Amino acid sequence: MERIRMTVIAGLMIGSIGSATAQNLIANPNFSGDVSGWANDAGTNIFFDGSQDANGAATSGAMALVPTSGFTVSAHQCLVVAGGTGYSFGAQVKPNTVISFGMTCSAFATADCSSKPIGSASAIIAGPPDQNGWVQLRTESPFELPVATQSVSCAIIGNLQPPTKTQQPDGTSTAIWADNVFFALGTTPVMLQAFQIE
Repeated sequence: MERIRMTVIAGLMIGSIGSATAQNLIANPNFSGDVSGWANDAGTNIFFDGSQDANGAATSGAMALVPTSGFTVSAHQCLVVAGGTGYSFGAQVKPNTVISFGMTCSAFATADCSSKPIGSASAIIAGPPDQNGWVQLRTESPFELPVATQSVSCAIIGNLQPPTKTQQPDGTSTAIWADNVFFALGTTPVMLQAFQIE
């Protein structure tokens, strides 16, 4: 009898069951060479760091956030998204010198993430750091966008320890790294795994 070998793609979830076709709306989510698509917020510089990658990929890297003033670093991306639907989001971060960190997405009734937010949600820490210090952030349940939503701004944020009077703040060291950022319809996007059936 001839054996039939076929490759099956199966969806494995991190969390609850979701759609295997969920499209990640984040531009440049894995930082494969630069930080295009991302904008730094006040008091923060961002740059591509090829020495850091949450997956250990030699051809990729991470976004590094560096303080220029104050004790908060943040970078964001604005997405044009229609309201009335639920989205999940998250990222992997390597905290380095920050004492607290997170990811927040805010909804706006304008198409350019301007004006006052009409809703927001935050990702939670989804487990302990891995062996390289990367921490997974993800939403517990989808962020239901208000019907009036036209855009969403997603931000990676880190808070640094203020220096004591005898310390000088180091404005040149990386405060936090971010990688594998996602914002997608429904539940957390699936990870695909290939296996064979004989």
